This record gives sequence, C-alpha cells and structure tokens, in this order.
Amino acid sequence: LMMSSILIGGCQKHACIPVQTGPVVFKAFFGNETKSGIIDADSASRPLTDVEGIQIIRGADGENPAFNEVPQVNITGAIKAGSDVLTPSPSQHFPLDANGIPLDEDINFFAYYPEGDSYTAGTGDTPAEVAWNLYDGLTDIIYTLPAEGNYYEDSKEGNDIDFRFVHALSRLSLKIIAEDYDSYITFKSVTSAKIMVPFEVRMMIDKNGNAKFRYGPEDRSGWKEIDFCKNAQKLPIGYPKALDESLDILIPPIEGNYSFRFCFEGLGEVDKEYVVENLPLVPGKTTVLTITVRGGVLMLMAPYVEMYDPVKVDGPIVIE
Repeated sequence: LMMSSILIGGCQKHACIPVQTGPVVFKAFFGNETKSGIIDADSASRPLTDVEGIQIIRGADGENPAFNEVPQVNITGAIKAGSDVLTPSPSQHFPLDANGIPLDEDINFFAYYPEGDSYTAGTGDTPAEVAWNLYDGLTDIIYTLPAEGNYYEDSKEGNDIDFRFVHALSRLSLKIIAEDYDSYITFKSVTSAKIMVPFEVRMMIDKNGNAKFRYGPEDRSGWKEIDFCKNAQKLPIGYPKALDESLDILIPPIEGNYSFRFCFEGLGEVDKEYVVENLPLVPGKTTVLTITVRGGVLMLMAPYVEMYDPVKVDGPIVIE
C-alpha cells in the first residue's frame, strides 16, 4: 500500500497507472461583443428556453485542430433553459494513451446554432462552409470562439471548457410614438410593417476555428420581403411617450438603404414607400428604428444602435 501511494504521488501529470476520466464538462455563455471582446462569463446571459441541436465540431487533437477538414458534424449539444451547462451527444472525453493515461495535448471544439441548410468541409487552407437561407426574420444564428481543453488543466472541478457564443445577425427593433392625440386616434396601431432584406448567410470556418461571414444576395433585386407583424400581431402606438413594446426581426447585418411599407389599424395601408438610408446594422447589436406620427404625418426617426437585449420575437425564443 505504501509503495502504491508513493507511486501515485510521484506520477502526477504524466501518470504511471490508468486513471478514470469522466466526460468533458462544457459551459456555454452568451453575450454581446464589447470593446474588450466577449462579455465576462459572470455577466453572460442564459437561454430563455431549452435549446437543442447545437452543432459541435471536434477538430483534431493537438496544436493543429484542422476544423475545416472535419467531414461532417456528428456531435450535437443541448442546454436547458436558464442553465449554462451544455450537454454533448455523444459525450466527449480527453484522449488516452495505450495504457489508459491521459495525453498531454489539447482537444479542440467549435460550435454553432442552428443546423445549417448545408455543410461543406474544406481542405488545407480552404475553409469549411455552413449555409443558411433565412426567410422568417426569427432565426438567431450564434457561433463560438474556438474552444480548447487539456486534461491536466481542465479536468479539475470548476475549470471546465467554455463555449462563448456570439451573434452573427443584427436585431432590428421597430417602435412607434404619436406626438399628438389626433394622430394617436387616427393611426391606433401598426398592423403591418414590411421590409426588403437579404436572407443568405454563409459562415466560413478556417483550420483554426475562426469564422467569417458572407451575406447576400448581393443583388438587392433578389432580396425577400418580410413583415415585422406576424400571426396577427399589432404594435400599439405610444402616447404621449413611446412604449417599451416593439416589433423585432433578426437579419444579416448589411448596412445600406432599406425600404419599408406600413399598414395601420385606423388608417389602412399607407400608399407610400419609406426609405431609411444607411441603416446601421451590427452583428450582435440592436438597431432601433422609431416611427413618429405628428399631425397625421408619418416620419421615420434616425435609427440608433444599442446593446443586444433579450431577443423577443414571434416564435421560439432561443437565446437571451
């Protein structure tokens, strides 16, 4: 017994006997991009509902993960509402040598959500590509910074492997306010607010797990029209000040000119197209656009960008 104790005590990092290694524990954090990078884990938000089908890519173990060459995504993850624990299926483990001893090398991961319409592996310096076609304004695309772990650094309790998710899309938030009572009575509420938007998203993943995005179609004649008001939604007009309530959509962050068409409960469809020039759209941020009605005249106020608040859309709420 004394010899065993001495042997175990002297092995430490490069153990001399097989050890029990449980599955890797993943923590998931969701937040905004700030000037200093991703927000600290302590202030990160949590999913508002259960999230399933998170796509996880495990790159090659060691210093060269070659994420782009993984032929297919065969690991999925799930998170319970309000939790920060991401459970992968199948479970993931640190690599062992022939004697069952953990190897002193990194394991490498990259994750994104939701599953794309297609996934194409790359090779060499050619990135892998995930493609989505977004037609509803409700889909929230998130992805991680590359994450790594090492048994001798990350197997201790409280030192898990962190997935830090960021948003690929921008949230466009629409509010309305009446500056006089007659306009408040006349317009009542917004029953339709349509906008032409791009819908193609392409994520390129390089060999180190860095992601870049392309959005399209580049030709705006191929853009699709979506409506902020879905399933008979209405946006009530605030008077004499704006309400907290808004209508929100999630769209690719292509800055430029966007055209809107409106319909109001008390006025019907407005026979005019309204154009917002140089609409600022930033990944992971919210652009707020306020409609002001005054003397029966509709005006679109200058949009402004704020932090990414909880996503509240007419559909499954995915990530806060």
